[in-house]
Amino acid sequence: MRIVKATLVLVFMLTIAGAGLYTGINRGWLKREMLDQLDMSRYRGQISSAQSQANILADRSQGVSSQAQQVLGTYIEINESDKNSSPQEKAFEYARYLYCQQVTEEWENTHP
Repeated sequence: MRIVKATLVLVFMLTIAGAGLYTGINRGWLKREMLDQLDMSRYRGQISSAQSQANILADRSQGVSSQAQQVLGTYIEINESDKNSSPQEKAFEYARYLYCQQVTEEWENTHP
């Protein structure tokens, strides 16, 4: 569960960074001339390290998504009355169910 949460946080942070970069370029805060003058030879090591970490993260996220599909496929039964609800609502309801289940199990373990 932590891997999924970490992956979602990473995707959220990358989205925020991309939106900031897009806004900065469109408003002229990051002029193209400034980026062209940047000496990239100083940053090649960090760039290759970031690329390798991104590749590892992509591989792990594929593993997590395949495991999540297996878990969701075995534990969720399709309810015909919920066909009109959106996937976001279904995901929220399932996340709330899992959270309540986890809280209940923790309480039962601490209060025998």
